[in-house]
Amino acid sequence: MKNLISITEKDQRLLLDALNKSTMPSHNRQKLEDELKNAKIYKESELPVDVICLNSEIELLEVDNEKKMKIKLVLPNEADMKTQKVSVLAPIGIALIGYRKGDMVDWEMPNGLKKFQILDVAN
Repeated sequence: MKNLISITEKDQRLLLDALNKSTMPSHNRQKLEDELKNAKIYKESELPVDVICLNSEIELLEVDNEKKMKIKLVLPNEADMKTQKVSVLAPIGIALIGYRKGDMVDWEMPNGLKKFQILDVAN
């Protein structure tokens, strides 16, 4: 069974607005539209603590190469790869938002389909 994402009302509005302005590949656009359509929507104060949202600090494992990475999901104008701050609208940001610790996420990245395991989430 496919995991449904959990998301705040604020993050949902941000992503829907981004979809309207985006030139992302059609596969990713359709996946994100489907996830948002079926998402469980929370008020910010009610979102479970292990769900990835804007400003979450995330520890990931890229399954294929067993590479661990830590990133922080931020607004596009705050993104800075030198400090591991990734835009919520970047392919990996869109892939992760709404998922939670322990989930496996498949997403089409610029260099092909990638599978990630979410090891930890701090909000």
